Amino acid sequence: MRAEITQLHQRVGGNFVYVTHDQIEAMTMGTRIALMRDGHLQQYGTPREIYEKPANTYVARFIGTPPMNLIDAEVEGMTVRIGNSVLPLPDKTERPGAERPGGGSRMKVWLGLRPGALAVVPPGQGKSLPGTVTLVEHVGAESLISVKLSGVHTAHDDDGGLTDEVMVSVPGYSELRVGEAVGIDCLLKDFSLFEKDSGLRVGGRAAEDFLAGGRVGTIRTAS
Repeated sequence: MRAEITQLHQRVGGNFVYVTHDQIEAMTMGTRIALMRDGHLQQYGTPREIYEKPANTYVARFIGTPPMNLIDAEVEGMTVRIGNSVLPLPDKTERPGAERPGGGSRMKVWLGLRPGALAVVPPGQGKSLPGTVTLVEHVGAESLISVKLSGVHTAHDDDGGLTDEVMVSVPGYSELRVGEAVGIDCLLKDFSLFEKDSGLRVGGRAAEDFLAGGRVGTIRTAS
């Protein structure tokens, strides 16, 4: 059905408005996506913009299968601390705090990493995060690995449920086994930073712009 509608659009031209709850339809058919939640606009942009630069934590978890991992972290200067590991940030990283009156450069954030931006390595290698394999799913061209991290929290649902697991995608058929100790490397090439309190993307639109439109989708956590 997706192919038929796309071909019809190409033949007829003009503007089509297509309403769907299926993110795959939205990503493959749309040239622009208006992502809504409870009647309020969360983000408007191209499929690539929404996937690569989600405006908030709701969009980050909604778009993408498996969804983006949100890892509890703290940014200070040009480094990010995850548990006991301190990693350098790329030079062009949009950092929190600099644009705020009286704000410093230290801030608690959600570090957003797609499953393909994490790598499974031997335990103790470099600055990897220690963890234990909890699930291995073979889905053909890739394997999906769930890893329970040690001393690091993650946010995996919109109701504030904290866990300590991340999802990693690896090519081919993984030989990893449940219960195996591993390390997780965070590949800080493609990532997002979100403000811990508001859930908004660091360096994205100002919080006031989103709040003016109504409810903002965020990860809400109890203190």
